[in-house]
Amino acid sequence: MIRVFIDTNILLGFYQAAADRLVVFKTLGELRSRIVFTTQTRMEFERNRVVILRRIAKLLTETTKWSPYTTSIIRALPGFDDLTRVRDETQRIAKSMCEALQRAIEEPEHDLVLAEFEKLYGDSTVTKVTITQDLIGRAQTRKLLGNPPTSPDKLTAGDEVAWEALLANLHDDLIVVSQDNTFLDNQRLLAAEYEERTGAKLVAVTPRVSEAIKLLGETPPKEIIAADETLPPLNTPLGPGWKVVAATAYKGVIQRDDGLMTIIDLPTDVSPGSLLPPSTFRTVT
Repeated sequence: MIRVFIDTNILLGFYQAAADRLVVFKTLGELRSRIVFTTQTRMEFERNRVVILRRIAKLLTETTKWSPYTTSIIRALPGFDDLTRVRDETQRIAKSMCEALQRAIEEPEHDLVLAEFEKLYGDSTVTKVTITQDLIGRAQTRKLLGNPPTSPDKLTAGDEVAWEALLANLHDDLIVVSQDNTFLDNQRLLAAEYEERTGAKLVAVTPRVSEAIKLLGETPPKEIIAADETLPPLNTPLGPGWKVVAATAYKGVIQRDDGLMTIIDLPTDVSPGSLLPPSTFRTVT
C-alpha cells in the first residue's frame, strides 16, 4: 500500500485558496486508510490557523478601506452620494466578515476548515505517528548537520521532526504532499534515505493534492484540480500580474490581476505596491 503524508502547509492552504477547497477533505476522507499524519501536524495546524485567519481579516480590511477622490465639482455630480453609500456599505460588510473570522478564532466550532481537519485527523483508520523525545533529538541532529529536509532560515525543526517520524514508523511506499522547498528540492536525497531506512520507496514529493491522488491510481475530482491550479507554480519565476498588497518582515500577501491572493515568503527589500521581481517563493506555513 502507498501511504500519503500531507504536510501542514497543504492543510493551511485550504484557508487561503480562492477556490472552495473543503471538497478536498471529502476526497481525502475516502483515502483515509492511506493517509499519515504526525501529532506535530495537528499542533502546527492549530497554531498557524489563528495566524492565517488574522492575516485574512487584516487583508480584507485593508482591501476594502477606500475613499473616492473628491473635489467640489465631483461632490456636485449625480451619483456621488450613491458612491459614498457603496463605500460605507462595503466597509460595513467587511467589518461583519472580519467579526466572523474573529469568532472562528475565539470559538473554534465556527471554523469550518478546522472542523473538517479534526474529522479527518480523528478518524481511526488514519495513521497517526506520535512525536517522541528521541525523534526530536534526531531532528535536532539533522538540523545541525544541515541534512534535508531542513530550512537554515528557520529556528524550528518541524520538517525535520516529521521526516524522522516517517523514517522511524513507516515501511510502505510513500508520497509526500508539501509546498516546502526543503522537500521539493531534495527528492533524490530523501528517496535514497527513505529506501535505506525503511526498505520502501519514496514515490514522489508533490505540492499538489491532485497529483498525489493520481499517483494512487485514482481520478481526482475536477474541483481539486481547479483548486490546485489557483496557486502560481512553485519554484518558478513569478509571471506578470502579481504584486505585493501587504508585507511584514519576511512575509507578505501577493495578488494576481484576477484577484487571487496568497501568502508567501518575501525578500526583505520588498514593500507593499511592489511588482515582484523574477524570483522563487514558497507558500508560508
